[in-house]
Amino acid sequence: MVGLTRAFLHAGAASVLCPECKVADDSTAALVDRFYIHYREGDDKDVALQKAMREMRIGKTVEGEVLRLPDDLGEWKPD
Repeated sequence: MVGLTRAFLHAGAASVLCPECKVADDSTAALVDRFYIHYREGDDKDVALQKAMREMRIGKTVEGEVLRLPDDLGEWKPD
């Protein structure tokens, strides 16, 4: 993982979001989707990630609405 992260940084990426543990594909895709929603709304990367992680844990958006994932990811499950 360090090599891949380093390769992105050497290629010119300003930063890299990289997990330090094994993760499931669907849940990671959902987390990254929520992260980018907040990041595009103007949150800093750390704040956007914090909001996305909280939403995934509780199943609700920051605004209190039921969490809806992209159609190809299926329904949110607390597992």
